[in-house]
Amino acid sequence: MAEGFARKLLDDNGISGVTVDSAGLDAFEGTPPTEETIEVMKSRGVDITSHRSKPFNPDLEKNDMILTMTKSQKERILAEHPTLAGRVFILDEYARNKPEDIPDPFKGQVSYEEAADHIESSVKLVLGLSSKHRK
Repeated sequence: MAEGFARKLLDDNGISGVTVDSAGLDAFEGTPPTEETIEVMKSRGVDITSHRSKPFNPDLEKNDMILTMTKSQKERILAEHPTLAGRVFILDEYARNKPEDIPDPFKGQVSYEEAADHIESSVKLVLGLSSKHRK
């Protein structure tokens, strides 16, 4: 969801020079999004039907920032790649100065709609496209 929102927001606002990519720490190569995710994103004007999962493999020299959904993901990345310190943040840690996990609809923590609302608003803050300013 975060990649889809970021790409659409960048495009809609004519922002170039930003590369956005999504990968999972335990992702299998080539898995499509869930139907629920596709539908909730489609209702927001974001087409992610062609998205396929891929495993996380950072370019240690080129990644300016890595945003995770959870604290445990952040900790795991830093444990495996300590040179990324200062470039890895939980999405809401960077967007809202709140180092809290993003609730996961796949795990039943929130609905897909609630997750999409939360992620979209956080991505807008990260990109500086919200009336609320990041602290």
